[in-house]
Amino acid sequence: MDKRDILATISNKNRYKIIHALLEYEQLNVSEIIALTKLKQANTSRHLKILTDKKIIKGFQKKHFVFYRIRKEFLSTHYQLIKYLMI
Repeated sequence: MDKRDILATISNKNRYKIIHALLEYEQLNVSEIIALTKLKQANTSRHLKILTDKKIIKGFQKKHFVFYRIRKEFLSTHYQLIKYLMI
Protein backbone atom coordinates (compact mmCIF):
# COMPACT_ATOMS: atom_id res chain seq x y z
CA MET A 1 0.00 0.00 0.00
CA ASP A 2 1.47 3.34 -0.98
CA LYS A 3 1.15 6.59 0.94
CA ARG A 4 -1.66 7.84 -1.28
CA ASP A 5 -3.77 4.74 -0.43
CA ILE A 6 -3.03 5.19 3.26
CA LEU A 7 -4.01 8.85 3.14
CA ALA A 8 -7.20 8.05 1.22
CA THR A 9 -8.14 5.40 3.76
CA ILE A 10 -7.29 7.35 6.90
CA SER A 11 -8.61 10.69 5.64
CA ASN A 12 -12.15 9.58 6.44
CA LYS A 13 -12.93 11.28 9.77
CA ASN A 14 -14.45 8.15 11.30
CA ARG A 15 -11.52 5.91 10.36
CA TYR A 16 -9.19 8.63 11.63
CA LYS A 17 -10.99 8.48 15.01
CA ILE A 18 -10.58 4.71 15.13
CA ILE A 19 -6.87 4.85 14.26
CA HIS A 20 -6.32 7.60 16.81
CA ALA A 21 -8.05 5.56 19.54
CA LEU A 22 -6.01 2.46 18.68
CA LEU A 23 -2.78 4.43 18.77
CA GLU A 24 -3.68 5.79 22.18
CA TYR A 25 -4.89 2.52 23.76
CA GLU A 26 -2.98 -0.05 21.65
CA GLN A 27 -5.86 -2.55 21.51
CA LEU A 28 -9.60 -2.12 21.89
CA ASN A 29 -12.72 -4.18 21.41
CA VAL A 30 -15.63 -2.93 19.32
CA SER A 31 -17.60 -1.67 22.33
CA GLU A 32 -14.62 0.34 23.53
CA ILE A 33 -14.07 1.80 20.06
CA ILE A 34 -17.74 2.79 19.89
CA ALA A 35 -17.56 4.45 23.31
CA LEU A 36 -14.40 6.39 22.46
CA THR A 37 -15.35 7.47 18.94
CA LYS A 38 -19.11 8.00 19.51
CA LEU A 39 -19.83 6.16 16.25
CA LYS A 40 -22.80 3.86 15.72
CA GLN A 41 -22.12 0.13 15.81
CA ALA A 42 -22.90 -0.42 12.12
CA ASN A 43 -20.60 2.43 11.05
CA THR A 44 -17.84 1.21 13.34
CA SER A 45 -18.04 -2.31 11.93
CA ARG A 46 -17.95 -1.00 8.35
CA HIS A 47 -14.88 1.14 9.02
CA LEU A 48 -13.13 -1.65 10.91
CA LYS A 49 -13.69 -3.93 7.90
CA ILE A 50 -12.15 -1.35 5.56
CA LEU A 51 -9.14 -0.87 7.83
CA THR A 52 -8.73 -4.64 8.16
CA ASP A 53 -9.03 -5.21 4.40
CA LYS A 54 -6.35 -2.56 3.81
CA LYS A 55 -4.13 -4.39 6.34
CA ILE A 56 -3.84 -1.34 8.58
CA ILE A 57 -5.37 -3.07 11.60
CA LYS A 58 -6.03 -6.65 12.59
CA GLY A 59 -8.64 -8.25 14.77
CA PHE A 60 -8.18 -11.14 17.15
CA GLN A 61 -10.55 -13.11 19.34
CA LYS A 62 -10.12 -13.00 23.11
CA LYS A 63 -12.83 -14.97 24.89
CA HIS A 64 -16.15 -13.52 23.64
CA PHE A 65 -14.71 -10.30 22.27
CA VAL A 66 -12.91 -9.30 19.10
CA PHE A 67 -10.10 -6.87 19.81
CA TYR A 68 -8.41 -4.68 17.22
CA ARG A 69 -4.93 -3.24 17.04
CA ILE A 70 -2.79 -1.55 14.45
CA ARG A 71 -0.66 -4.10 12.62
CA LYS A 72 2.95 -3.97 13.78
CA GLU A 73 4.15 -4.34 10.18
CA PHE A 74 2.07 -1.36 9.10
CA LEU A 75 3.13 0.77 12.04
CA SER A 76 6.84 0.05 11.62
CA THR A 77 6.75 0.69 7.87
CA HIS A 78 4.65 3.87 8.02
CA TYR A 79 5.47 5.18 11.50
CA GLN A 80 6.60 8.66 10.40
CA LEU A 81 3.50 9.17 8.25
CA ILE A 82 1.14 8.04 11.03
CA LYS A 83 2.98 10.16 13.60
CA TYR A 84 2.64 13.20 11.32
CA LEU A 85 -1.06 12.58 10.68
CA MET A 86 -1.95 12.08 14.34
CA ILE A 87 -0.37 15.27 15.67
